[in-house]
Amino acid sequence: MELFAVVVFLLYASQDSLTVEVEVQEDTQSVVLSCQYSGELLETFTVKWSRLDLKPNTVHQWRGGDDLDAQNQLFKGRTSMRPDVLDSGDFSLTLKEPKLSDSGDYTCSIIDEREETLSDIQLHVREKSPTWATFLLVLLVLLVLLGLVFHVCIIRGIVSTWITVVLFLLVLLAVLAVSGGLLVHFRHHFMSASQDSLTATVGVYKGVQSVVLPCQYSKELLELVTVKWSRLDLNPNIVHLRREGDDKLAQNQLFRGRTSLILDAQDSGDFSLTLREPQPSDIGNYVCSMIGDKEEILSDVQLQVREIFPAWAKVLLVLLVLLVLLAVSGGLLFHFRHYFMSVYKVEVDPGVESVLLPFKTTVRLPEGVIVTWRNSSGWMVYSNDRILNDSSESLSWSEEEELQHRLYRNRTKMKEKLKSGDFSLTLKNPTDRDTDIYTCTVYKRSSDEILTKKQVLLNVKAGADSFIIAIDFGSGYSGYAFNVRPREEGGGTQLKRWGEELGLDSPKTPTCFLLDNIKLLEVWL
Repeated sequence: MELFAVVVFLLYASQDSLTVEVEVQEDTQSVVLSCQYSGELLETFTVKWSRLDLKPNTVHQWRGGDDLDAQNQLFKGRTSMRPDVLDSGDFSLTLKEPKLSDSGDYTCSIIDEREETLSDIQLHVREKSPTWATFLLVLLVLLVLLGLVFHVCIIRGIVSTWITVVLFLLVLLAVLAVSGGLLVHFRHHFMSASQDSLTATVGVYKGVQSVVLPCQYSKELLELVTVKWSRLDLNPNIVHLRREGDDKLAQNQLFRGRTSLILDAQDSGDFSLTLREPQPSDIGNYVCSMIGDKEEILSDVQLQVREIFPAWAKVLLVLLVLLVLLAVSGGLLFHFRHYFMSVYKVEVDPGVESVLLPFKTTVRLPEGVIVTWRNSSGWMVYSNDRILNDSSESLSWSEEEELQHRLYRNRTKMKEKLKSGDFSLTLKNPTDRDTDIYTCTVYKRSSDEILTKKQVLLNVKAGADSFIIAIDFGSGYSGYAFNVRPREEGGGTQLKRWGEELGLDSPKTPTCFLLDNIKLLEVWL
């Protein structure tokens, strides 16, 4: 509950206008409806605050002191006026804990020899933001911050595929949680009042099957009475009418076929009205009354029917979806950026001694810059920050692993003098495994500011498949061996063994030629 009401006064056409609008949020501590009188006061007079749409219409009455006998039950214990009314001429009304049902036109009038209207105030009580709405706003802010961080990470080039996947899953789970929570939340009524209350506020969201407007009569009924549900802002104002049976002829067309009372209403004293498929047009004050010798009001129910997703909630959800799409598309674009970026291409045949990844710039750069070459996986190919091949500098294995990947160790070279702006990299003994996109980045040594950057696509053509086989034909015994992979890739010579069925293990087998043409044998010899 807030300590003070946030009130907005909107004056109408002129400053002399008697009508003002006051807006306040539901469940604030109190709101003040202003009313001032500058004339002379008689010894006896009455100040009356009223709302003509209520019955009784008295909100608060002062006659030398508070006179609340005729006060509408909606405001019982919630209204007060200043104790120095006589001296100050300030007839302002303080309304505690304003509710949605308090929205309406309030009239302040003074009654002495005649009745004079002093002010007319239209009070708007706004719904307090529900918990799920607050959560939605917080989620939106978090997503915006996450998007900014993600954007910075992309600029810095430190976002990897797993971060993109994690981001996507987090956003997806958040949206599913919010939408699931909203769907569960909207299945139920958002407000209800106790059965013992004369006045109730009942709210539902559009799309529910039905809503019950409560009306109870606790005394025993000795004779048949008429039960009437009405809405005074309609013409005709009959919502439902029953005596011996339901009178549908007097019913307003808006409610035709949508209202009902329980069958034993007369015996049970339960005159609650069931309204099926409530619509926004059903919003209003419903009065339940019993007509016998006279008409007696039993309850006054304010019905609120709201859209499942108000306009602001739809806007937030659209923003959430857009943020999800931006995050996912941004991650995908970053991951597959190599397929869309225009890069310099270098292509060489297999077996060459070295290949040059060119990068020359005419931009004047400060001395002592840091130059790094990395592949598309982020592995360090080369860095001039620490010369790894310098035997005078002792580096631990972990430091070398951190700076230069083992696949490129002792295979890279750059010019020592970088003043010329030549940051080209020489890669020795390239193979098809080196086919990749290489990024050269030049930083300031004193900061992480990027001075210049270039990407080079290296394509090393794959050579013919290597297959080595050796055959030994002897006059008595023969054998063969083969190798299908290079030794540095874990390949080894495969040697056929013979004689297992005879308990032998020999690389040789008896030589046997089967020829059906003796002339061919003579030529071969």
